[in-house]
Amino acid sequence: AIGAMITDRMAALWGAADDEAADLAEWWRRPNFDPATATWLLETEHGAVAGYAHAWARTPAAVFTALHVAPAWRDRGLDAYLMACLNRWRRQTQAQTQAAGAPVVASYWCPGSDQSLRHLLEAYGYRPARRFDKMTVTLQAPPAPPEPPHGIQIRPLLPGVEDRIAYDLWNESFADHWNHTGTPYEEWHANTIGAAAFEPRASFLALAEGRPVALALGRLYPDSGWIEKLGVIR
Repeated sequence: AIGAMITDRMAALWGAADDEAADLAEWWRRPNFDPATATWLLETEHGAVAGYAHAWARTPAAVFTALHVAPAWRDRGLDAYLMACLNRWRRQTQAQTQAAGAPVVASYWCPGSDQSLRHLLEAYGYRPARRFDKMTVTLQAPPAPPEPPHGIQIRPLLPGVEDRIAYDLWNESFADHWNHTGTPYEEWHANTIGAAAFEPRASFLALAEGRPVALALGRLYPDSGWIEKLGVIR
């Protein structure tokens, strides 16, 4: 029910949305995620989901938060209430971490079209730090097979055999990416190759003289595909 509400919210913002239930389940499986203390659920008197928020401390000094309000319940103060819950959790986490002498950076992914949420975040001290664009294409027919660069072999990734190779490639190729701190292998695997939507037929390795130098990991949803990871080492 929560995933369906988030899907409806994203569809209202973007005109279309993937099924968010699988992504939500991955959040709940993340290490250090405690649903008993870091989730908030708002329901109507009839049991429908009106709002939801969660917080996750990836490390003691890096926390991520998110909130969603059902389209039918926007502009009724639910987002402000959930933001207050998140802010209280963040301050508690910040107090514990700063006692150990480390600063805390809190991040929130805000859809660009949700201006009311952006204003609410700014009221709590958040400032824009990075922009990501979601780009889509509607394929009328299968694309032509790509021609790899000279000296490069591209072949399917072998799940269960080359998982660690894919992880090492991802870490190296994203080393210069904004805010990249690395992810423990078990966490990375659960959210990529181990995810329910992972699609082996859309996941590849590129090799130069037999050495892996790039990877692409894909996902498949009921109505769409998703390029999950695309990385090339230096």
